[in-house]
Amino acid sequence: MQLLEEIRDQIVNLKEGKYTPIRGLKGKNRAWLIKYKSKSISAFFEVSSSCEEFFEKFRSIEVKTHRNDIDNIPKYGIMLECKDFPSLREVFPSICEDFVRPANRKTLVSNPVFWCDSWKQALGNNMSNRNPGQVIAELLVMLELKKTGNEFDWRAVAQGTHDIVCDKIEIEVKSSIKRDEKNITISSQNQLLSSSGQPLFIAFLGFEEENRKGKFTINNVAEQLVLLNYDEALLEEGLEFYGYRKGNPERTRRRYNLLESDIQCYAVDATFPKITPESFKNGSIPIGVKKIEYTLDLSSNILTKIPLKDLLDPKRKKGGKNFKSKKNKSTKQKRLRVSF
Repeated sequence: MQLLEEIRDQIVNLKEGKYTPIRGLKGKNRAWLIKYKSKSISAFFEVSSSCEEFFEKFRSIEVKTHRNDIDNIPKYGIMLECKDFPSLREVFPSICEDFVRPANRKTLVSNPVFWCDSWKQALGNNMSNRNPGQVIAELLVMLELKKTGNEFDWRAVAQGTHDIVCDKIEIEVKSSIKRDEKNITISSQNQLLSSSGQPLFIAFLGFEEENRKGKFTINNVAEQLVLLNYDEALLEEGLEFYGYRKGNPERTRRRYNLLESDIQCYAVDATFPKITPESFKNGSIPIGVKKIEYTLDLSSNILTKIPLKDLLDPKRKKGGKNFKSKKNKSTKQKRLRVSF
């Protein structure tokens, strides 16, 4: 408790552009508080130069390897930086105290993701932090679009309703690492509604995670996009939004193989099972229902299905209107959760 109170006191009195050693941490356990800008507060401690570079982010907080000049001496270490201290004024000193505590430093060096995840759960991470497989799925769909000369907006950059929006269609990208399932989660009653009035498709990619022999990583798919003249700055902006800034080891460490060579798309048409406001009496969601979340099984043949390559083929009608849908007795609807 004494260390926490000292940190609170020193943060209050720290001037912009200054740094100060944290009282109570001496010798090899030294750490510093740094105030780069008016809304930014950082904590820093030195580590061995053999510590691998990493970058993690939750809320407005970054945890990363960093080089600082302390007393005109270059030091390599791990830094905890709060970009918006006023919004986390009450909780940040506790995060900072946990960060600089000598007993936790071994974990921060060897497994920073574990430390960050524990705080994400404690705070409730409100950023859009996606697993690497889902990010790779979106990048692979974008890669196919670039190969066929289609222009598009990526939601990670454009902040749209669906993951990818083209001139004639919208695409919601879903992925799974379960070999025998094609289940997808619909996270709201509006997710299967077209935002522009254009045809909406769900692109589904099944993966197998193989961290030694996997073909796809975030980095190698991103590199292919840049080679096809996708704007690198926009790409990095989107990846940072998803929590995968340059230097994040997950961009190269997590490797995946596709279970099917062709990316399959499903038309969200009249045959597609969905829950929307029109599913209820009077065309509106009952009063008091804030969110509807449910799981769909895409293995049903009732769905209108087409490979993404065929959907983008300029010889076909725009929006993929000239392919046939297959029918089956029913579509499995696994789960429904309503929160108030």
